[in-house]
Amino acid sequence: MVRLNMPSMGRRVGALAAGLITGLATVASTVSAQPRTTPDADQAVSAWIQLVAPPGAELHDRRLTAALPGWQADAMGNLVRRIGTGSPRRVVACAMDIPGFVVSQITDNGYVRLHGTGVASHPLWSQFHETQQVRVLTARGEVTGVVAVANGHFSRQHRGDTAIVGVDNLWVDLGVNSRSEVAALGVSLLDPVSAIVPQVTYADFAAGPAAGARAGCAAVASAAAAVQQAGGPVSGETVFVLSSQRSLGWVGLAGVLARLGPVDRITLLDEGGATRGGTVAGAAARPARPAQAKPRALARVAPRDSVQIVTPRVRFAGSLVESVHRDEAATLLQAALRAAGSRDSMAPWVMPVVDTTTKRIARRDAYEPIERTFMALADLPGVPGHEWRVRDAIRAQLPAWAQRLATVDSAGNLIVAVGPDRDSVAYVAHMDEVSFEVAAIQGDGRVRLRLMGGPVVTAWEGKTALLHFDPEANGAVREMLRGVFVPRDSARTKPLPVV
Repeated sequence: MVRLNMPSMGRRVGALAAGLITGLATVASTVSAQPRTTPDADQAVSAWIQLVAPPGAELHDRRLTAALPGWQADAMGNLVRRIGTGSPRRVVACAMDIPGFVVSQITDNGYVRLHGTGVASHPLWSQFHETQQVRVLTARGEVTGVVAVANGHFSRQHRGDTAIVGVDNLWVDLGVNSRSEVAALGVSLLDPVSAIVPQVTYADFAAGPAAGARAGCAAVASAAAAVQQAGGPVSGETVFVLSSQRSLGWVGLAGVLARLGPVDRITLLDEGGATRGGTVAGAAARPARPAQAKPRALARVAPRDSVQIVTPRVRFAGSLVESVHRDEAATLLQAALRAAGSRDSMAPWVMPVVDTTTKRIARRDAYEPIERTFMALADLPGVPGHEWRVRDAIRAQLPAWAQRLATVDSAGNLIVAVGPDRDSVAYVAHMDEVSFEVAAIQGDGRVRLRLMGGPVVTAWEGKTALLHFDPEANGAVREMLRGVFVPRDSARTKPLPVV
């Protein structure tokens, strides 16, 4: 027996919020065991996906520059590395930024409104951010918050709401109650805002926003390291560019090219392209092709026949769980090496450091131990009827006398009864969370789900998932599997269709 819930990303706040309105079942893609044909490709790409680089703030994440010694940053936020001299002169480029948001309004009661930056390719991009944890990049550092969602206790009154959620419908809660408190956090108008996504690999895929584009940048950086290690390209000069503001029309790269002057060949490792049905078995990337619709910003600085574009095939293109196969990433690296004039056909991956620790700002009052205990419990999965991990953790937290009296009934309730059998007072709390149960395994390897507790299904669509095995049904505790809740490719209404 298996159960599914949403990973907590260090806190279960998002998963608990997903129970606020009822929804309909969707499907999830899970892990399958496959041989590793390109060691560490998916892990490397996953590390690149984690980098925080909204349009106009691509160099915010210091892990990027730390991973790329020898690269030079320019005034537009591009990172450039030039290797070799003479002719031919090549440019191999990718884009680091992802369409995001900026703070557009701060309300009197402390909520933050957003405005989009860049053009998102998925029609549900804004809707995917409901219940999402986000970071505001302020001049004083990052401030975290969550995007609100309608209250599920009033779901009957919202059943007629069918419009897709747009950016004007997103309200960010920073945990404060007034405009002055928001200002005290350092948040200002036009500060960039981006989603906080967990580092996820499942089966042979790396998943996250712009996974295909980030795989391209991982390939460009790795090709540059290989060419430098080999003493330069086979001939001429290669200019490697991690460009800024691709979301605004490749304007960062256009600036680099304008300063460079004439070049013989430009190779763009662009964003991922969808595969039919959202599936791909890890076939080769589409070969480089002459640009039929060259980015407008490049039209004045690059001859039409000098630009070629390589795009990886991805699952769930444009969503928060866009997924790129490790073999596709390896093919991107090969394409980058060829375009760079490398002497080698394969090279080690260059990857930034990934911080896997849970960042929590400790309280400085008497409630800090209580919060710490709560956070430890909140990170545990508690699918209704299968709360054993939560129950075991609670029992371990009980004082010795309560542990001796604790019993578990046939329904899985943890009960501690103490005192005389009169004037009884009961304290009740629940261990479970809204989630899903596997209803069927489809022929293509996806699993179909049934609701467990009435989650807001649209809030789970296009998010990462954890699949848990029930030890009572399977005879042993098995490792959890990772996957994603499959998003729709397109939609005219907010709710999912009945499945």
